[in-house]
Amino acid sequence: MIPLAVDLDGTLVQTDLLFVSVSKMLRRSPWLLAPMTVWLLAGRAGFKHKIAQRTDLDITQLPYHRGLLQFLHQQHDRGRTLVLATASHRKYAHQVADYLGIFHHVLASDQNFNLKAANKARALRELFGHSDFDYVGDSRADLAVWAECAGALLVEPTPALLSRARTLTAVKMVFVRDWRDRRDGSRCA
Repeated sequence: MIPLAVDLDGTLVQTDLLFVSVSKMLRRSPWLLAPMTVWLLAGRAGFKHKIAQRTDLDITQLPYHRGLLQFLHQQHDRGRTLVLATASHRKYAHQVADYLGIFHHVLASDQNFNLKAANKARALRELFGHSDFDYVGDSRADLAVWAECAGALLVEPTPALLSRARTLTAVKMVFVRDWRDRRDGSRCA
Protein backbone atom coordinates (compact mmCIF):
# COMPACT_ATOMS: atom_id res chain seq x y z
CA MET A 1 0.00 0.00 0.00
CA ILE A 2 1.46 3.37 -0.96
CA PRO A 3 1.68 6.10 1.70
CA LEU A 4 -1.17 8.53 2.22
CA ALA A 5 -0.48 12.21 2.91
CA VAL A 6 -3.22 14.22 4.61
CA ASP A 7 -3.78 17.97 4.69
CA LEU A 8 -4.90 19.52 7.98
CA ASP A 9 -6.74 22.83 7.46
CA GLY A 10 -10.12 22.41 5.80
CA THR A 11 -9.43 18.70 5.32
CA LEU A 12 -8.80 16.84 8.56
CA VAL A 13 -10.29 19.75 10.50
CA GLN A 14 -13.05 22.07 9.39
CA THR A 15 -11.15 25.22 10.25
CA ASP A 16 -7.88 26.99 9.49
CA LEU A 17 -5.46 26.86 12.41
CA LEU A 18 -3.79 30.15 11.44
CA PHE A 19 -7.15 31.93 11.62
CA VAL A 20 -8.00 30.23 14.93
CA SER A 21 -4.63 31.05 16.49
CA VAL A 22 -4.64 34.68 15.31
CA SER A 23 -8.19 35.16 16.61
CA LYS A 24 -7.29 33.66 19.97
CA MET A 25 -4.14 35.73 20.27
CA LEU A 26 -5.92 39.00 19.43
CA ARG A 27 -8.76 38.30 21.88
CA ARG A 28 -6.19 37.81 24.61
CA SER A 29 -3.68 40.47 23.46
CA PRO A 30 -5.31 43.02 21.13
CA TRP A 31 -2.26 45.31 21.30
CA LEU A 32 -0.40 42.76 19.12
CA LEU A 33 -2.41 43.84 16.07
CA ALA A 34 0.14 46.53 15.14
CA PRO A 35 3.19 44.24 15.41
CA MET A 36 1.36 41.63 13.33
CA THR A 37 1.57 43.86 10.27
CA VAL A 38 5.35 43.95 10.66
CA TRP A 39 5.46 40.18 11.12
CA LEU A 40 3.57 39.76 7.84
CA LEU A 41 6.28 41.69 6.01
CA ALA A 42 8.74 38.93 6.93
CA GLY A 43 6.66 36.41 4.98
CA ARG A 44 3.98 33.86 5.72
CA ALA A 45 6.30 31.30 7.32
CA GLY A 46 7.74 33.83 9.76
CA PHE A 47 4.27 35.19 10.50
CA LYS A 48 2.94 31.72 11.36
CA HIS A 49 5.94 31.13 13.60
CA LYS A 50 5.41 34.38 15.55
CA ILE A 51 1.75 33.47 16.12
CA ALA A 52 2.58 29.90 17.20
CA GLN A 53 5.15 31.22 19.68
CA ARG A 54 2.45 33.28 21.37
CA THR A 55 -0.64 31.08 21.11
CA ASP A 56 -1.56 27.62 22.33
CA LEU A 57 -4.56 25.77 20.93
CA ASP A 58 -6.65 23.03 22.49
CA ILE A 59 -6.19 20.41 19.79
CA THR A 60 -8.84 18.20 21.40
CA GLN A 61 -11.51 20.81 20.60
CA LEU A 62 -10.91 21.04 16.86
CA PRO A 63 -13.79 20.03 14.57
CA TYR A 64 -12.36 16.84 13.03
CA HIS A 65 -13.90 15.40 9.88
CA ARG A 66 -15.60 12.25 11.16
CA GLY A 67 -15.65 10.23 7.95
CA LEU A 68 -12.06 11.06 7.03
CA LEU A 69 -10.85 10.34 10.55
CA GLN A 70 -12.57 6.95 10.53
CA PHE A 71 -11.00 6.16 7.15
CA LEU A 72 -7.55 7.18 8.43
CA HIS A 73 -7.88 4.95 11.50
CA GLN A 74 -8.77 2.04 9.19
CA GLN A 75 -5.79 2.76 6.95
CA HIS A 76 -3.49 3.01 9.97
CA ASP A 77 -4.80 -0.30 11.31
CA ARG A 78 -4.03 -1.92 7.94
CA GLY A 79 -0.43 -0.75 8.20
CA ARG A 80 -0.56 2.10 5.71
CA THR A 81 1.98 4.87 6.24
CA LEU A 82 0.14 8.12 7.03
CA VAL A 83 1.74 11.53 6.77
CA LEU A 84 0.27 14.77 8.10
CA ALA A 85 1.36 17.31 5.47
CA THR A 86 0.20 20.82 6.28
CA ALA A 87 0.92 24.48 5.78
CA SER A 88 0.02 24.99 9.44
CA HIS A 89 2.88 25.62 11.83
CA ARG A 90 4.77 22.53 12.95
CA LYS A 91 3.89 23.18 16.60
CA TYR A 92 0.18 22.62 15.91
CA ALA A 93 0.80 19.84 13.37
CA HIS A 94 2.84 17.81 15.85
CA GLN A 95 0.22 18.35 18.55
CA VAL A 96 -2.53 17.04 16.24
CA ALA A 97 -0.39 14.08 15.19
CA ASP A 98 0.45 13.22 18.80
CA TYR A 99 -3.19 13.55 19.83
CA LEU A 100 -4.55 11.32 17.06
CA GLY A 101 -1.71 8.81 17.24
CA ILE A 102 -2.04 7.58 13.64
CA PHE A 103 0.57 9.55 11.70
CA HIS A 104 4.03 8.17 10.96
CA HIS A 105 5.48 11.47 9.71
CA VAL A 106 4.66 15.16 10.01
CA LEU A 107 5.56 17.72 7.36
CA ALA A 108 4.65 21.29 8.30
CA SER A 109 5.60 24.94 8.05
CA ASP A 110 8.32 26.35 10.27
CA GLN A 111 9.78 29.82 10.74
CA ASN A 112 11.64 29.68 7.42
CA PHE A 113 9.47 27.55 5.14
CA ASN A 114 5.75 27.69 4.30
CA LEU A 115 4.70 24.16 3.31
CA LYS A 116 1.91 25.04 0.89
CA ALA A 117 1.08 24.15 -2.71
CA ALA A 118 4.29 23.60 -4.74
CA ASN A 119 6.43 23.50 -1.58
CA LYS A 120 4.28 20.70 -0.17
CA ALA A 121 4.34 18.84 -3.50
CA ARG A 122 8.13 19.07 -3.59
CA ALA A 123 8.52 17.86 0.02
CA LEU A 124 6.25 14.86 -0.58
CA ARG A 125 7.97 14.02 -3.87
CA GLU A 126 11.36 14.13 -2.10
CA LEU A 127 10.04 11.86 0.66
CA PHE A 128 8.21 9.31 -1.53
CA GLY A 129 8.98 9.96 -5.19
CA HIS A 130 6.72 11.10 -8.02
CA SER A 131 3.39 9.25 -8.06
CA ASP A 132 4.38 7.08 -5.10
CA PHE A 133 1.81 8.43 -2.64
CA ASP A 134 -1.86 9.41 -2.40
CA TYR A 135 -2.98 12.78 -1.04
CA VAL A 136 -6.09 14.03 0.77
CA GLY A 137 -6.87 17.73 0.34
CA ASP A 138 -9.66 20.24 -0.07
CA SER A 139 -8.52 23.33 -1.99
CA ARG A 140 -6.95 24.82 -5.10
CA ALA A 141 -3.60 24.94 -3.27
CA ASP A 142 -3.68 21.13 -3.30
CA LEU A 143 -3.69 20.94 -7.11
CA ALA A 144 0.12 21.12 -7.13
CA VAL A 145 0.25 18.09 -4.83
CA TRP A 146 -2.33 16.11 -6.79
CA ALA A 147 -0.23 16.67 -9.91
CA GLU A 148 2.59 14.74 -8.17
CA CYS A 149 0.63 11.90 -6.57
CA ALA A 150 -0.81 8.54 -7.59
CA GLY A 151 -4.32 9.37 -6.45
CA ALA A 152 -6.41 12.16 -5.00
CA LEU A 153 -8.86 12.01 -2.14
CA LEU A 154 -10.92 15.18 -1.79
CA VAL A 155 -12.88 16.64 1.11
CA GLU A 156 -16.02 18.57 0.16
CA PRO A 157 -14.73 19.74 -3.21
CA THR A 158 -16.52 22.20 -5.41
CA PRO A 159 -17.49 20.76 -8.80
CA ALA A 160 -14.74 22.85 -10.42
CA LEU A 161 -12.07 21.58 -8.01
CA LEU A 162 -13.16 17.97 -8.48
CA SER A 163 -13.07 18.40 -12.25
CA ARG A 164 -9.60 19.96 -12.14
CA ALA A 165 -8.26 17.23 -9.82
CA ARG A 166 -9.49 14.61 -12.29
CA THR A 167 -7.33 16.16 -15.01
CA LEU A 168 -4.23 15.73 -12.82
CA THR A 169 -4.58 12.27 -11.27
CA ALA A 170 -7.02 9.49 -10.44
CA VAL A 171 -9.67 10.60 -7.95
CA LYS A 172 -9.96 7.68 -5.52
CA MET A 173 -12.43 9.04 -2.96
CA VAL A 174 -14.55 12.08 -2.18
CA PHE A 175 -15.54 12.81 1.41
CA VAL A 176 -18.69 14.84 1.99
CA ARG A 177 -19.78 16.83 5.02
CA ASP A 178 -19.29 14.69 8.09
CA TRP A 179 -17.63 16.89 10.68
CA ARG A 180 -17.39 15.38 14.13
CA ASP A 181 -20.14 16.22 16.57
CA ARG A 182 -17.81 15.10 19.33
CA ARG A 183 -14.52 16.96 19.19
CA ASP A 184 -12.20 14.19 20.25
CA GLY A 185 -9.91 12.06 18.13
CA SER A 186 -11.33 8.74 19.26
CA ARG A 187 -12.41 6.15 16.77
CA CYS A 188 -15.81 6.65 15.25
CA ALA A 189 -18.45 4.06 16.07
